[in-house]
Amino acid sequence: MSSDLIQAQSVVGTWQGTMTSPQNESVQVLSTLAIRQAGTAYAGELVLQLNGARETYTVSAGMQNNLLVGTATYPANQTAYQLEAMLQNGKLIVGIGLLNIPAMGGVFTKVSKAAAAGSSDRPGGTSAGGGPDGLPRNSRLVGVWAHTRHYGSGEFYGSVRTTLIFYPDGRIGSSDSSGNASLGGSSVSSNSEGVQILEGVRWYTKGTEQIWIRNVGGGGDRLYAEYGMAADGQKMLLYRNGGKQIYYRAQ
Repeated sequence: MSSDLIQAQSVVGTWQGTMTSPQNESVQVLSTLAIRQAGTAYAGELVLQLNGARETYTVSAGMQNNLLVGTATYPANQTAYQLEAMLQNGKLIVGIGLLNIPAMGGVFTKVSKAAAAGSSDRPGGTSAGGGPDGLPRNSRLVGVWAHTRHYGSGEFYGSVRTTLIFYPDGRIGSSDSSGNASLGGSSVSSNSEGVQILEGVRWYTKGTEQIWIRNVGGGGDRLYAEYGMAADGQKMLLYRNGGKQIYYRAQ
C-alpha cells in the first residue's frame, strides 16, 4: 500500500481543534473539519464558531504528495479560501489562506464517530433540554476560554496563558498553552500547540453556578468547578481546587 493511499485513508473523518490568525493569535476559533472521500476526490465541511456565530464552509480537495490541497468556500458570497492540511504524528495541521496570504491555521485532533454525530449539527449546548447524552448544559459555557497568570520579582517578569475548551457535546479540553519570561534585556517564550481532550468524561451543569463531570465508563459524578459569568458572556470567574481564576472568552 502506497504512502499516499495510507495518508488519504488517515485524513478521512471528523477533526476538531482551534484556529488562530497570524495577525491576532489571541483570537481562537473553535473549529470542526469533516472530510469524506469519493475516489480520488475529497469533500466535506469546515465549521467555525466565533462569539456565538457559526459559519460553515464547503470543502473540496485532492491529495498531492501527502498534502490535502483544495478550497473552503463560504456559500453566502462564494468566497473560496485556499485550504491545505497535512498529518503529523496523528494530528492534522490545517492552514487557510486567501490570495496566497495566510488567514488562519490550527492543529486538529480526530474525534470518534459517536462524538462527531453528537456535535456535528449543534452550535451550542442546552440549558434545560440536555445534550446528545441527555445531560443539561449551559450553552453560554461552550467555547474557548483563556486565563493569563502574571508574575514578577525585581527585573524578572513572566506570564503563562492557558486555555480551557467546553465542547457542545460535553467533552472538555485544553489548548495552546503559552508562556514568556524576561530578565533585563533577555526574554524567552514557549508554546504548546494542539488540543488535549480529557478522555472518558463529559461536563454538564447544575443550576447556574456549577460544572460537574461524569465518567462515561461509570462511577460517581464529581464537582469540577463553580463559576460566575458576566452578563455579556465574555468573562468568567472559575472557582476550582480551592482557588479562583478569571477567564476571558477567546472564542
